[in-house]
Amino acid sequence: MTITSNIAQLRYLAQVARAGSISAAARACHVSQPTVSNAVADLEKHVGGRLFKRTTRGVEPTPLCNELLRHVDIVLSAVEDLDHEIEGMRNPRKKLLRVAFSPALDSKVLMALGATFAAARGGVEVIYKECTTDDLRARVYKGQVDVVVAPRIVGEGDWARRTLYRDRIRFVPTGGVVERPGVAVTLADVARHKLLLTQPICGLNQTTRSWFEQAGIPVDEYLGKAMSYSSLLEWALQGLGACLLPESKLPEPGRFPLLVDDREPVTIAFDAMWSREMTFAAHVRDFVGYLAKPAARLFAQNDGMWMPDAGPGARTGHPRRSSVAAQGSRS
Repeated sequence: MTITSNIAQLRYLAQVARAGSISAAARACHVSQPTVSNAVADLEKHVGGRLFKRTTRGVEPTPLCNELLRHVDIVLSAVEDLDHEIEGMRNPRKKLLRVAFSPALDSKVLMALGATFAAARGGVEVIYKECTTDDLRARVYKGQVDVVVAPRIVGEGDWARRTLYRDRIRFVPTGGVVERPGVAVTLADVARHKLLLTQPICGLNQTTRSWFEQAGIPVDEYLGKAMSYSSLLEWALQGLGACLLPESKLPEPGRFPLLVDDREPVTIAFDAMWSREMTFAAHVRDFVGYLAKPAARLFAQNDGMWMPDAGPGARTGHPRRSSVAAQGSRS
């Protein structure tokens, strides 16, 4: 047996890591729980070590598993691309719109936009792919994706772009203890804590660092880096340090103070981006044109700002962009 001899096993492994539970992974993959458990056990025998450790909430990847997942994700992504290419050969009339996005994005926003376009255009299937920032760039240059959606700092300077929406930033203090509930914080307040960051794979790490650099505020970074937003939040609550997270990534955003600059909320802007050198099919050109005013469609009354528990068209205020937000989101 080779590690790639059973693609299904690799899919189960990736799903367990994503879901944090073998039973949840089995449900997502539409197979029995023993099927997933046996697949993980077989892979553990092959690599010679434990891939998951049990926690009170389920399971979480071991360092060995995280290292393996880096390669598994590449394999599964290549298999998925191959499947799409074969489908295109078998059914040349089928119109695929390939949209890659950063994990920092609230995928519900993107999928609402894609579903609305597909319903209006007819005959278009939108294919979504979550990618790291390096993979996003590579796919654009290889022509493997039509449109990228990610934090503004991710894109290249010569790419065309449209702003989709903005997400306000909240501060999770060390230990999760908010000293002054309801009072916003500044970058200087945050810098009094050891700062926790994610791996530089989604754009949040780079954007956060840019805010402190542009403000000229030194920061004490924790040496370790989290792989997910849930881990970043958990680390902060456990007292390893403090973190900054978009509202959409917090289960209870109102519990934590807003990050402000000049008394205005700091935001992270999410742009739709594409290479000006790409030759688009007609339906892709239509989609790019459709992105001219996406925030007005998705957030009709809140100035393109993501809000907790509010779907498209929710009634909120019209916050002005802060100077830090404008600078920190620039690529």
